[in-house]
Amino acid sequence: MKKILVVEGHRPIEGLSGSLFRRRECVLGVASSYREALDVDAADRVDAFLVDSDLPGSTAEEFMEKLVEQGGTGAVLVVVDRDADERAAELLSAGAADIVRRPTCTTELTAKICQHLGVGLRQHERSLIELDATGTVGDTDFPVRIVDMSMGGVRFESTRRLTENEILRLKLALPGSNEDIIALGKIVRSESASGTWSHGLQFMDLPSWHVPAMEEFLTQVEAPVS
Repeated sequence: MKKILVVEGHRPIEGLSGSLFRRRECVLGVASSYREALDVDAADRVDAFLVDSDLPGSTAEEFMEKLVEQGGTGAVLVVVDRDADERAAELLSAGAADIVRRPTCTTELTAKICQHLGVGLRQHERSLIELDATGTVGDTDFPVRIVDMSMGGVRFESTRRLTENEILRLKLALPGSNEDIIALGKIVRSESASGTWSHGLQFMDLPSWHVPAMEEFLTQVEAPVS
């Protein structure tokens, strides 16, 4: 089982989902200082750290230096502000495995952490569902039928044929929610399916305010795709 430790600074790191990591057989913990994080790693090696760039009484650079000194081998992902390009470059030069930009979201965090943990090729568990939705390409709307979904995208069927790399706007209503989910995605697969077309859509932009409702819905679905 992989162990992830969040080391928060003066601001909380948002967008983390314990349920999504548990589905990948990962344990998610939190430390309030770099010293506490080092103590946790010394007692039981951590596989990946998610660290604020400015820690109470220290910096991410100092944390990484101390981690190496005590034999830690976990990947360190550092959270910086969206426009902090110079700071990001400094951290990567100091040994950070990756940079995460604020405002953070669950989709980006999960993808990056899973990549550095080496947790499977599939970043997101897909669940079998049946939902009617609306697809939009250019100025044209058309009905689609979603047949499986994950935090990374959906598979849907439609009478309209779409081509790979085509951009689609997807609008759907989750059962029990009064708010429509609107996401922008790219077609990554297209194939004929009994008189209709089956398409794989990878999310390119899933607004962070839609993430909690999506996560709650998917955790209630009991039929993951094998």
